[in-house]
Amino acid sequence: MNIKSKPNIWISDLTHTAQGITAATFPLGVGCVFSYAKKEIGNDFDFKLFKFPSTLNESLLTKSPKMLCFSNFKWNFELSYKFAMLAKQRDPEIIIVFGGPNFPIDTKEKIEFFKKRPAIDFVVELEGELAFVNLIKKLSDYNFEAKKLKKNG
Repeated sequence: MNIKSKPNIWISDLTHTAQGITAATFPLGVGCVFSYAKKEIGNDFDFKLFKFPSTLNESLLTKSPKMLCFSNFKWNFELSYKFAMLAKQRDPEIIIVFGGPNFPIDTKEKIEFFKKRPAIDFVVELEGELAFVNLIKKLSDYNFEAKKLKKNG
């Protein structure tokens, strides 16, 4: 019996840990996005939630998910983007998604944001639950080929 594995989607709200845990809180924002996605499409995808950089790093050493997603706050953006760059270097087909309030409002600034950060494929703006699930469904329609979705979607 050949059981096809479900695509892995990892969601993270990383905190700095070099001098203790900077944000020892539950990752509420991504937790809501995570639980909504599991409820809506959890039968088709394997979701995993990360808070600590060391745990994400250990997981990335053994596996590359279809999508690697990050909360996007001022205090964790550089840490998250470093992981995104390294993951994209290791697996250029991995889809990198950022979501949260640390994203420009102005269209020109949004374009500059993406130009300066080529490892990011998509940003989910505002309330993320519906948009995130819709993005996953759309990517699934395009066999998780981000370039095709960007071109045709």
